Amino acid sequence: SAQKATAKNIAAAIRRREPPCDPNGNPTAYCNVVARVFSACMSHRFQRPSPDDIEKLAHWARVAHSRRGLERWSIPQVAKVRKECRTAVLNAVLDLQYESGDRYGSDDLAQQIRIASEHLTKSARRFALCMGQADQRALLEQVPAPVAPQRSASPPRAGKQISPPNRCMTPPPNNIAASNQENLENAVA
Repeated sequence: SAQKATAKNIAAAIRRREPPCDPNGNPTAYCNVVARVFSACMSHRFQRPSPDDIEKLAHWARVAHSRRGLERWSIPQVAKVRKECRTAVLNAVLDLQYESGDRYGSDDLAQQIRIASEHLTKSARRFALCMGQADQRALLEQVPAPVAPQRSASPPRAGKQISPPNRCMTPPPNNIAASNQENLENAVA
């Protein structure tokens, strides 16, 4: 599609402008930060990405939001592993379908496919949650503080409805970050 081609062109421009990912290179470079977080999420023994790396991702989400979503084309290490994982999931599902024959009922087969898919995609969900956490931090830092509504000198006329403040402009409660952190921890545990 035209949108996919545009995304690939933007990713190619990003790759040309930046040096290749190097774990020993600039620790704040977008490619290196994403690669570190991705590696932590993909490890068999999940190691939480450091809060510093999540904060660096939040920085990149604030200053270069147009890069988000292009990781599979702009960071070769991520692209390679994601393709391998996607192939593993597809093969596992196809193998279960092929080998099941009459051994499983349709409900049992669906359950086996669900279990295999959840297991094989757990690290991708961890990575998505970490990227979402960084996006959340970036967004919450950009939301302006609420402005108190102006009070009119005269009370409203009888029967006139007072509309509530615009919910889009009201920042989320302070405990939202804590509850999302708990959700992240529960999802990746």
